[in-house]
Amino acid sequence: SYLEPSAISEIEKAFEGIEGNFLLYAGYEKGDFCYYRPDRFSEEHMGYLAHLQTREKELARPISSFEGLGSSPLIKCFGSKEEMKKLSQKLKLSNQLQVSSVKDPFEPEFQLLLVTAYGVSKGDALREVMHLEGRGDLVIAAGDDENDESLLREADRKIVMPSAPSDLKKMADLIAPPVEQNGIIQALKEVLAD
Repeated sequence: SYLEPSAISEIEKAFEGIEGNFLLYAGYEKGDFCYYRPDRFSEEHMGYLAHLQTREKELARPISSFEGLGSSPLIKCFGSKEEMKKLSQKLKLSNQLQVSSVKDPFEPEFQLLLVTAYGVSKGDALREVMHLEGRGDLVIAAGDDENDESLLREADRKIVMPSAPSDLKKMADLIAPPVEQNGIIQALKEVLAD
């Protein structure tokens, strides 16, 4: 369920007039690294990429062109919240892309867009696991950002972190205490005791 190379040109077109750029992930089979084109990044974006690599332990390889690289499991776009909101609106019109917005808790001036093939989401993955392994008595899911929405929809009980966007909080059966208070552990204990 990888993105076809045609998705790259669709994302390129959506980026017209928008500041920022994206990383193209090679996939687990190739060593789980990503490619980027340094000439397309501003100095500020290169600094962010350096922090992202250090923090996420991601290896990013500079390359002059994405041509001929083949399919990709993930494209990660980043830029300001305003620019990524514009980009997200454009990309969500596509019938081949799944797009979710994720805030960066370490650098709040940046927003990430995770782009996968249409139908590739956490909820789709959970459905596949349940199909293969069975549903079990109780499915509990927890989330804190837009990319968790599909996962929460599949669960019997939904735990949402207090830092989550308001739309996600509306789905919650339980809002967990903050991370600093081991909130997810407290919430899981409460759900399991119920």
